[in-house]
Amino acid sequence: MRTVRRRTACVLACAMVLICGHSSALSPPSFDTFVYFAKDSIRLEPEAVQALDALACRLGHAKVRLMMLDAHAASDEAAPFSLAQKRALAVRRYIARSRPSIESTEIRNLADSQPLSQRKEANQAVDIQFVFAEWPSGSASCAQGARSRPVAR
Repeated sequence: MRTVRRRTACVLACAMVLICGHSSALSPPSFDTFVYFAKDSIRLEPEAVQALDALACRLGHAKVRLMMLDAHAASDEAAPFSLAQKRALAVRRYIARSRPSIESTEIRNLADSQPLSQRKEANQAVDIQFVFAEWPSGSASCAQGARSRPVAR
């Protein structure tokens, strides 16, 4: 059972999905990324750090107007509201080190009020979304293993 839990946690941590829109002169793309955490933890695991580094690479030199962080926690975690907030702050701090040019950050603490899934492990996450002011031509293209698909907005 312990191996199954560890494997499930690893799969969730590795399941970061990078969603990117298509670039055009009139509407810059939008990204939506999930970073997953272990139960009752605010620590960025190596898989989450790798996903955030890949995200920073994919952002390239784009001018980010707004970074929105939707913080989640599972209902069976200790103090879900506080935990979700601390997770969002950990993600914001990490991204700010590599992307200090983000104009504004908005954190929505959803805690356990709006679950992402019926599987509790999937709710131990921060959903990161970006709104771009400008998307430069020839933006970074990183082969970091992230899957891409268009955002429906």
